[in-house]
Order: sequence, then structure tokens, then C-alpha cells
Amino acid sequence: PAQSGTYTVIGSSSDGCSSEKQVNITVIPDYKLVISSDTSICLGSSVPISVSGAASYQWTGNVAGLSSINSSNPVAKPQQTTSYTVHTTGQAGCFEKEAAVTITVFPLPQVQLGPDITTDGSNPVLLNPNSSNDVISWQWSPAFNLSCVNCPDPVASPLKDVVYQVKVTNDKGCTATDEIKLIVGCNEDRIAIPNAFTPNSDGKNDRFQINAPGITEIESWQIYNRFGQLVFELRNGTPGSVSTGWDGRFKGLPQPAGTYVYYIQLRCANNKKIVRKGTVVLIH
Repeated sequence: PAQSGTYTVIGSSSDGCSSEKQVNITVIPDYKLVISSDTSICLGSSVPISVSGAASYQWTGNVAGLSSINSSNPVAKPQQTTSYTVHTTGQAGCFEKEAAVTITVFPLPQVQLGPDITTDGSNPVLLNPNSSNDVISWQWSPAFNLSCVNCPDPVASPLKDVVYQVKVTNDKGCTATDEIKLIVGCNEDRIAIPNAFTPNSDGKNDRFQINAPGITEIESWQIYNRFGQLVFELRNGTPGSVSTGWDGRFKGLPQPAGTYVYYIQLRCANNKKIVRKGTVVLIH
């Protein structure tokens, strides 16, 4: 029969007696097996596989990386290119069929930034990762104090400790990351405090200023004249700022030439405190 139905049979004897019997026949229909198309992933990623149409499913052969061997929608996470085969049956075990799907696994790119770097903040640091030849793009973060964020070797000029991360992508769209920490310290030998200045408004050496690589803050700065009078005070200043420093005036009036005493407390990028004290000569 082409479809399910009920059949009746009637039997008659020679003397005219009869009897009938019915039988029900169930026809199990064939099914159309549908399975996911072949696809590709990056190593370490996973992808769902979908198969439908049958009543039961059994994955056979190489099942490494499958989340289930008797599911119609397992998740595959193979470590290498793999072809997965499913054995299916319809209702009542009819119509055994097989189908397969191939998952192509692409390797990840490689990137290494090397060991952490300690710098005093006075010179830029070139970030030069070692990358595999298949890398086609780079993405750096955070972007602060980087010369570029999508180039292979940016120049970093950090003012404090920072961890930079690079994400590389290869020609298959697979990614890898690595990070490096730049530790900004203070090179006390490079803290430059002049011993004289000439506040004559000629644009040269008009202010008593500090050049201090790696120093993030002048916590306090006092300057006294020869009588012990405080003629200048600064708190929470920025080293190297145009407006930071003494212009040789006190209460708006130019101070006389001579030797002045200073006391400076600096804060390094790594929170270390540095104290400097000495004298400076004001020259007219």
C-alpha cells in the first residue's frame, strides 16, 4: 500500500455462511534527511551541527569534539579538520540513512610581545611583536599614548604603568592576543634642576623650571629668599608645563638678584616620592 489503511476479508462457505476479518496496515513514510552544510572554524572555536528529518540519530566513526553522539543538534569543537557522519533511521527503525558534514579547522595566528618593559618615561618605547606570517591586521588597546592603534609596531609614550594588548587577525579571520606591561619608573639621575635662571623676558631661561622624566607630579615646591621668606610655592604641579615654575617675582614684584633656597617633593609614576633641595641663583 501507498498509505496506511484497513483491509477487510470476507470468507464464505458452500452452504452460504460467511465471516469477515479486518487488518490495519500502517505505512511508515520515507523521510528527507537534511544536514548542515560544510563549514569552517578557527582552532578553539565551536559550531553547532543540525540534522533533521529522521526519528533517531547516531554519530559514528570519528566523534572527537562532539558534545553528543545521539543528538540531532550537537556542538562540534574539533582540534583539526574533521568529517562527522551521522547514521539515522525513521519511525519503527525504517529507512536507514547516512549523511556527513565536514568542519574545516583553520590554525590561529601567532603573536608574542615578549617580557614586560621598564622605562623611565623619558624615551618612547617601540612595541615590536613577533607575529606569524599570516597576520594581516593588528589592533592595540588601550589607545592612550600610542602612536597608532592598527599598525604592527606602534611607539608608546606612557606616563604611568600600563598594560597594552594587541589582537592580531590572520587571512582566515582567526585571532590571537598577547599583552605586555610597561612599567614606568623614575631615573633619579635624569631629574634636571637648573642652578640659575634669568627672568628678563627674553624668552630664554625666564623661569626656574624642572625637567624630570618619569615624574608625574610636583607635590610641593617652596622657594625662600636669604631672609627665610617664602617667595614661591606650588602644589600639585605638572613637571615641564609652560606655566609651572618661578618667574622671579613675589607678589607681582621682581625679586633681587641673588641666591635662593628651594625644597621640592616629587612623585614618580610608580608612586615613589623623591625629595630635592638646593639653591638657585636669580640673575638679572
